[in-house]
Amino acid sequence: MRNKMVKKFQSKDKGVVMGTILLLLALLLVTGCDPSDHEKAASPNGDPTGTFYSLAVLQRFPPGLNAETARGKGLYMQKCAICHGESGDGKGFNAYNLKSAFGVQPFNFRASTGAARPPIDEVKKAITYGGTALNRSQYMPPWGFTFGVYDLDCIATYVWQSLMNKKGKKG
Repeated sequence: MRNKMVKKFQSKDKGVVMGTILLLLALLLVTGCDPSDHEKAASPNGDPTGTFYSLAVLQRFPPGLNAETARGKGLYMQKCAICHGESGDGKGFNAYNLKSAFGVQPFNFRASTGAARPPIDEVKKAITYGGTALNRSQYMPPWGFTFGVYDLDCIATYVWQSLMNKKGKKG
């Protein structure tokens, strides 16, 4: 009796699964898969940049950013911009407190001092081990215990390519 019930249940499951697959295939054929339609529908102003479809499916990112630098920008905005500023000018919300209480100014990535841009390895070292790793401020925290290697690489890449590469420019 039990074996008959198990066989009956298994045959019903196969039918449900096959029916679901056929239904999904029929929907795909009927609706079509024109990406331009998805892009137009995804954004109210017609600009697909930053929409879920453009980021996840088409893997499009804002101009000048790839997946790694886009992730790095997001992490930078969450953890670093509070001191270094959104544009990397060293004038984040917390910069005033560091300056007035400790006499420390967060590093300005955009300063046009004429000095050569440091190697990306130094940028990653400062982010991973904190300011003291490069004989700078002890108030720059070490993020190596907070982020994994990939995220540290993403932040360093964003800072090095997008902020330090535009010295003296506003934006």
